[in-house]
Formats: sequence, C-alpha cells, structure tokens
Amino acid sequence: MKNIFKWTALLSCFVIMFCESVSAQVNKNLEQVIQQDLNALNSICPREVEKGVILNGARLLPQQTVEYSYTLKNFDSKAYNVTKFQNKIIPALKDSLKANSKMQALRDNQVRLSFVFTDKNGSVIHKFKLLPNEY
Repeated sequence: MKNIFKWTALLSCFVIMFCESVSAQVNKNLEQVIQQDLNALNSICPREVEKGVILNGARLLPQQTVEYSYTLKNFDSKAYNVTKFQNKIIPALKDSLKANSKMQALRDNQVRLSFVFTDKNGSVIHKFKLLPNEY
C-alpha cells in the first residue's frame, strides 16, 4: 500500500491508452471501437501493472460502461481494513484521471468507467463506477 499513488497512475495509464484510441476513431461506431480496444487490452492480460497489482482484463457493459478488473495479489481483505483502501484508492484514481486532458474523448462520448478490485483470495474489495462528470 506504500506505492498506492504510483500504481494508481499506472492503472489510469490503461484507461488513457484506451481513450486515445477512442478519440482517434470518432467516425466509427463507438461501441465497436471500444470493443476492439478492449480485445487488444485483454490479449495482454492478465498483466502485472505494478508489484502485486494485476490487471485481469476489461469488458464493455451496458450504458457504454468499461469495467476494469484488478487483483491485489498481496492483499487479504480479511486481514486489512478495506475502508482504508477505499479511502485512498478512489480519490487518487479520480484525481489522476481528472488531471489528464486525454480523458476528454471518453467524457465527450459519455463513457462510464467501472473498477473492480479483488484480493488474493478472489474476494471483492471494492467496486465503483465513475460517471463522465466524475473523471
């Protein structure tokens, strides 16, 4: 948990890479572009994005929602205060995404972002969504 801000930046990098592709292909059907990008991302998953943080993959949900799934392989929700985790990761992730101007294409297209974090046992630590006006 010491490197929370470092790996939060890495998590947002995957979202930003996806965003660049969306903005470059605005003339195509948005859902097709999103799905193509998610297929490309999923082809390299699972992927360790930071020590102990695994990006399992991403998927397109209804209402133009892109869900990213992460596992914290050194984290056991039964032995750690999950509220502490939630209070650190959500604000840091929001701030990282808000600070990046490349997110504008996703906001303009009303794409929602969803994040699911599980512990090393597969238990959901936290799941949350961000609406376009929140990132």
